[in-house]
Amino acid sequence: MLTLALLTNDDHLTKTVRGEAGSEWKVVKSALDQLSSLIREPNVKLVVFDDQSVPDSDRGWALTEIRRCASRASIIYVAGEHDHENEKQARARGVLFYTAKPLLPGFVHLILERQLQMQNGKRDLAPR
Repeated sequence: MLTLALLTNDDHLTKTVRGEAGSEWKVVKSALDQLSSLIREPNVKLVVFDDQSVPDSDRGWALTEIRRCASRASIIYVAGEHDHENEKQARARGVLFYTAKPLLPGFVHLILERQLQMQNGKRDLAPR
């Protein structure tokens, strides 16, 4: 079973992600103060990072910490509002997918399926 780490305080986002995660995924959720234990869960392959749940001043640190502790995990950055400069900084810190709220169930499903295919030895299907 693969672990999807969800860093958010947003109930709607949590419901959307949990609703799309199939039996292959264990979804664990936490707040910023529990980040270290969250990303050290076994088999973390995907992190959903909600920027509204993290103070502006801590976002860079949090993304760096995720990269350091869960280097094999892909990161979905969910912004409260799209901002080109914010996206550029997030991608520079290793974010694979950047999107803005609301996070659509179809998008979540697509990302989860791509991650499963990668784990099963299929080629990397990430958008270029």
